[in-house]
Amino acid sequence: MRLLIATFLVVAAALTMAHLTVAAQSKVVTLFDFGSRSQLAGWQVVNDDVMGGRSNSSMKYGEDGSLVFTGNVSLENNGGFASIRSGSLNNDFSGHSIVSIRVKGDGKAYRFSVRHRNGSRVPSFQASFETKAGEWKIVDLPYESFVPSFRGWTLKNQPPLEITQNSIVGFTIGNKKAESFTLKVDWIRLK
Repeated sequence: MRLLIATFLVVAAALTMAHLTVAAQSKVVTLFDFGSRSQLAGWQVVNDDVMGGRSNSSMKYGEDGSLVFTGNVSLENNGGFASIRSGSLNNDFSGHSIVSIRVKGDGKAYRFSVRHRNGSRVPSFQASFETKAGEWKIVDLPYESFVPSFRGWTLKNQPPLEITQNSIVGFTIGNKKAESFTLKVDWIRLK
């Protein structure tokens, strides 16, 4: 009888863990999986030249099936950043609390940003992350780590980050120094 109860408890525990694993996995939403070239559609480069700066960057589809964001940040003419961003997302993203990205960098710091809609006068929420030169890395960015900002200035008294329909996501480098950079992005997900 004890053996039967013990067997039942082991099976029940295994089924519970399997259910929790499936439930956790079903909550993950992939925003972009750059294994397909079509995922680059709608993405655009936005550098400091929009305000007179001299930084330059580009993005392309990498041979390894990644988005490759590369260029040079210049401090000339009050510049100092390079960025890329997606077009508007058309999904319902409620119920998530973490942005998860898989990136391969060059040892430099970058920011992942979320903007609620397109436009030059719209604040964005940004979270910084470090890369390790030449290594793929999964970075989880909890919503609480995102800071509201507008044109480089941190904003106070803003509502918390919420990724909704018509949100735009992107990557920025601007470390207050002139530097070349390369960031590869495999995927962007919400957990």
